[in-house]
Amino acid sequence: MKARHEATQKFRVALIIGTFAPAFEYLAFLREGIQNRYYELEDGFFESYALGGLLVLLAVFPPLWYFGIPVIERAAIVFHVLLGGQVPREKWLESTFSSLWTLPYASLMGVLTWLVYSVFLLGGWPGDVIFGIIANLIGAWCYGTIFWNWHILRRQYHRATAVPRAERVQAEPQRCTNVDD
Repeated sequence: MKARHEATQKFRVALIIGTFAPAFEYLAFLREGIQNRYYELEDGFFESYALGGLLVLLAVFPPLWYFGIPVIERAAIVFHVLLGGQVPREKWLESTFSSLWTLPYASLMGVLTWLVYSVFLLGGWPGDVIFGIIANLIGAWCYGTIFWNWHILRRQYHRATAVPRAERVQAEPQRCTNVDD
């Protein structure tokens, strides 16, 4: 399926873009730890977090690379069963995959948002709320596009199978008869 292949490419580009912010945070953590000589402390805190952060980055990336699109596909199939109506599964999945065009752009916007938040140290009130809203709007753009396209597709198939109003057979009104007559 061509749409699935293109969605896989877009997902992987988004994943690569999306790793810049955590990699930046990890490198900033290492830089600060080395500058302040945290590694000389005997508690092993710095080394544990440095190793743990690297392991998390390395452990999360490959499963997302290989299983991200299959997970999205399975979720789309579940939604098709629940909401798909008369839409064929292939059309539903094609709509899902074609809706993923937003991923690289959303990933870039998310990374830029994260970096602005981190570099300018905008944590706390109101920065957390403002950047949380921005992050949720970026996510809503992605899944909102999918849901909107599903809605349009379902309406198209509902209209295609609906019987036009003029062709509907209407029952003749029943006449009331008086039994006593």
